[in-house]
Amino acid sequence: MSTTGAVNTLSTVDYAVFASMLIVSALIGLYYWWTGRGKSSANEFLMANRSMSVLPVSMSVMATFISAIALLGFPAEVYIYGLQNWAVMCSFPIVMYVSAYMFMPVFYELQITSTFEYLDKRFGRSVRLLGSLIYTVNMEWDYGVVCTFYTTIGGIKAVVWTDVFQTTLMFAMMGTVVVKGVYDLGGLHTLWDINKHFDRTELKSKSIYPTHILDINWTSIYATNQAGVQRYLSLPTLKKAQM
Repeated sequence: MSTTGAVNTLSTVDYAVFASMLIVSALIGLYYWWTGRGKSSANEFLMANRSMSVLPVSMSVMATFISAIALLGFPAEVYIYGLQNWAVMCSFPIVMYVSAYMFMPVFYELQITSTFEYLDKRFGRSVRLLGSLIYTVNMEWDYGVVCTFYTTIGGIKAVVWTDVFQTTLMFAMMGTVVVKGVYDLGGLHTLWDINKHFDRTELKSKSIYPTHILDINWTSIYATNQAGVQRYLSLPTLKKAQM
């Protein structure tokens, strides 16, 4: 590693890790394609016949809505400026309640496979097509070749279990970074001594605005985003979907 301020480059090991993750993700898609040969239907492909379990779907939702930018950005924000961003979390109990008990029953009782079907039923085909187009253009920026591959051949089961694999890997790597970082600093007591010198670890300049509590952005993500709703609807009952 360079200590002169130059940008570090990825090593062969880094590329091997990335390649391994992509290969495993692709293999999960191939597995569900192979096991589903001859018995796949639209309901099986899109909704897993509404037979998924709560834990893998929860991990899948988490993987979908936690971005690499957030994983890198929030620790940097806290490290430099302190814990003010905790105020954003104040909205989540309300967001989760509204998503689970106001939006989800509507989607679940309609037995639809996408939020765009709701737009069709409520507002007409033109609104459905416009919503689908906007969503497709927006999401195209986020998905690569491997993701498209295992989604296309394996359906929702491949998507969910690939997300489970990636979420497990994500938490394992974050834990590794924490342990390695604390070790490099000399232990937890050293970390505490360093933290005492920061002056911005309290809410000095930020107030909890109404937008932090009634967060429309997060509500739209968890309550109406197709990537989440399709996963909720793959569960066998409304109660499990709300869990």
